[in-house]
Amino acid sequence: MTYAKRNNLTISGILVLLTIIGFFWYRSEVKALDELTAQTQQLESRLNEDLQVTDTFGQFQVERDSLEKKLVRSSKKLINAVEPTFSLSYINWLIENYDINLDFDFFLNEKKKGENYQTFVYTLNGEGDYPNFCSLIWYITHNPILYNIKNVTLKRSDKDPNLLNFTVMLEGYSMSEAWESGDDLAMVATQLNWYSEFGYNAFSGRYQAEPKPTTAPVARKKPVERKPSGLLDVEKASLIAIANNKVYLRSKSDGKVVSLKVGDRVDGGTLQRINHSMNQAEFEVTSSFGTRTVYLKLEYN
Repeated sequence: MTYAKRNNLTISGILVLLTIIGFFWYRSEVKALDELTAQTQQLESRLNEDLQVTDTFGQFQVERDSLEKKLVRSSKKLINAVEPTFSLSYINWLIENYDINLDFDFFLNEKKKGENYQTFVYTLNGEGDYPNFCSLIWYITHNPILYNIKNVTLKRSDKDPNLLNFTVMLEGYSMSEAWESGDDLAMVATQLNWYSEFGYNAFSGRYQAEPKPTTAPVARKKPVERKPSGLLDVEKASLIAIANNKVYLRSKSDGKVVSLKVGDRVDGGTLQRINHSMNQAEFEVTSSFGTRTVYLKLEYN
């Protein structure tokens, strides 16, 4: 074997060996790259999940802040009260204050303690007519203390077909501490007009129109005949002179002259003012038609 052939074989063997080594190295690098790509994809997936959680948390924060602002402005309030005593007193107050004709029993079913408030579940069992029952529900809904009406059951009374037996399940709340606005509670100012709000009586099956007020004919009042007082009737007199603090009037009926000072009485009234600049006297006179001012100007003969 010649020297050149031996060198070629040696070089070929080295090249084959390098190729084999390169192949296995490439295989290992490709595998490591695949593993790194899989890790990268996994990390990207986790990052996207974290971003979604962050976005969701941010939305929850915005929603919470919005709800807290609405709560402060809301007409419904949670209060710190001793339950169930307060709720029983409150419902009794609604019935008495708004003249709701219902009889009921009050039961505490459940009490659940939360972080910032406690939940109380009550049951009202009672009897009354349909309009009065609707009135109670309306006032519970429209007054500012928060109650959640969970369930209502109605059935016709066995004793009186015009009455119904009702069961109302209420959820009331009491704050553990006064963390919200401590503004005074203002109960609803307007009275319920049952006919405009409801109108339909489910138990009679009829729409009920508001009864029109009956107005009795008003008897005309006869004018009160005033008895003669013996005093000067200024409407039948003339002003003939004005002094510093007196006026002089002449009666048109008998020609009698009378002098008067401010505050002196006349028939049905008094002399209120002597107006020197206008040359007139002002009287306040009361009759069956009301009180009015009578002016007498100085008459020159």
